[in-house]
Amino acid sequence: MRHKAKVGVLVARTQPDLPKHQGLSEFLIDMDSPGLTVRPIIDMSGDENEYNEVFFDDVRVPADRLLGKEGEGWALSMTQLQTERVALSKPGAIWGSGPSARELVEGLAEIGALSDGALRDEAGDIYIEGEILRLLAWRALSDRMNARTPGPEGAIRKMLAAPHGQRVVELAKRAQGARGLIAGEQPFPSQLGGKGTFEDWDYAFWFSPAVTLGVGTQEILKNVVAERVLGLPRDADPTARVPWSETRGKAG
Repeated sequence: MRHKAKVGVLVARTQPDLPKHQGLSEFLIDMDSPGLTVRPIIDMSGDENEYNEVFFDDVRVPADRLLGKEGEGWALSMTQLQTERVALSKPGAIWGSGPSARELVEGLAEIGALSDGALRDEAGDIYIEGEILRLLAWRALSDRMNARTPGPEGAIRKMLAAPHGQRVVELAKRAQGARGLIAGEQPFPSQLGGKGTFEDWDYAFWFSPAVTLGVGTQEILKNVVAERVLGLPRDADPTARVPWSETRGKAG
């Protein structure tokens, strides 16, 4: 939830006598509500914050702000999460924005770095990954145009896109050598034409550790793919069918 948002989404437990994934409801909340505090989390880039801590102190949310029906909070959240995973899995290195594998390879060719055989092979692998993500993005667009609901396949794209983006910016910085330690020294003479924050290679590199954490860690995504796409057995959870009110204070 960003500090610039006017409206937020809150998932709250409204039926404590149902198991933990049931009895949740989703509400739209006014970010100017009394008692709601947004505190920035500053990352190592030193740039404007992308994430925040949000605190609720006796915040009252009117019942008519319920989104969907009572008890649908988990299902709504999962649909929103899959949609977000798809939106953030375009070929750009950071959340689908910024430099892509195509810009990386063009830049490496421009500075003559592709004469190194090992680096050239690595760049080729990254380029292929980028093209796979590009094709998956077109497939997702086709699904939306044909009114298909986003499903667990979004986890596959995010699982591939996040480490791919890290590899794109890491290889660009590595190709600079010691010069890459100097702030403002971009890796390639020709830069992207956009004005977005992630268009800057330095910032993209500094921010890149976050992409394998946000919108589901790699471990969570692998579980989703294993259980919901491949049909492998789920992790044992003895509290799965126990009322939430009876599981408080217990591991689950």
